[in-house]
Amino acid sequence: MKPLMPDFPRADIAGQLGNAEQKRGDWTDGRVSIPRKRSPRRAAYNADYLGALVLHYSRLGCVCFTNTTIDPRKTCPTNPIKDYERLDLYRRMLRAGDTVPPLVVEYIGEYLFVQDGNHRRQAALDTKRYRLPALLMERKP
Repeated sequence: MKPLMPDFPRADIAGQLGNAEQKRGDWTDGRVSIPRKRSPRRAAYNADYLGALVLHYSRLGCVCFTNTTIDPRKTCPTNPIKDYERLDLYRRMLRAGDTVPPLVVEYIGEYLFVQDGNHRRQAALDTKRYRLPALLMERKP
């Protein structure tokens, strides 16, 4: 499947934030380090993640995000899975009962496309977790 926005670089926000020093007990795939759910650093990670998303997608123009929960079975991926270590990281997080960073989704017509989070979407499908946090992206004229 062709990317929806070929002239727009894909986000790897988790990879950009994961370069921080890894602490004992963090979720990691060797490149990305995500603090565990109950870690005091998790709130700071989540705030940094949201800020990086807003900065990244602000290049599209006026974009607003709405917090929501989605069923990954009702979404369409925009890119194939390439990083199987990252996929395994998200599978391990979901199996342990932790939450993954929110997906960025957008309605195009009547279909809900995953703009960022295809690995998280696939991990949720593999582990049969059918409620994922998401940010619904809307473009404003």
